[in-house]
Amino acid sequence: EVDRMRMVLDAVGVGGPVLIVGHSLASLYVEAFGRVYPERSAGLVMVDGSFVLAPWRVVPARWGVRAAHRAVRVAQSVTAAMGVHRWPSAGVWTLVVPPPPEGFTDDQRRWAGRVFGQPRFMTALLAENAVFATMDRDLRDLRRTHQLPDVPIDVVVGEVPGSH
Repeated sequence: EVDRMRMVLDAVGVGGPVLIVGHSLASLYVEAFGRVYPERSAGLVMVDGSFVLAPWRVVPARWGVRAAHRAVRVAQSVTAAMGVHRWPSAGVWTLVVPPPPEGFTDDQRRWAGRVFGQPRFMTALLAENAVFATMDRDLRDLRRTHQLPDVPIDVVVGEVPGSH
């Protein structure tokens, strides 16, 4: 992913240092980018970053990714046979994104309807979970060999009301 980020920057002609921001699992990419490309990092921001205290893996990552693709294909076949061509997204969205105190706006609900719960989102979500432990291990390996750049680094976290 870090090389992909560099290639995107190169493709759009951005050669200088950039501010890298990532949420959740992407916070691992942010830290790794800073460690691998310190000269291209102006700052790092990790929002509600992910981490693993005791990494474990039941199956190899590649098996999990293949299983994610298969599971979504099977679900698509079953729902198509039932005449369902758009998967319900509201239920998935509320599981993934806690609502703000004022609730979701109409625009947010329309956006969620086009993204969450749809086959591409579900495949990405399942594949991401399948490779999480491997990516965490790779980042821990990078920490042994690559220092963080001497740039501003911010970690932003939030607390769900009522949780401790």
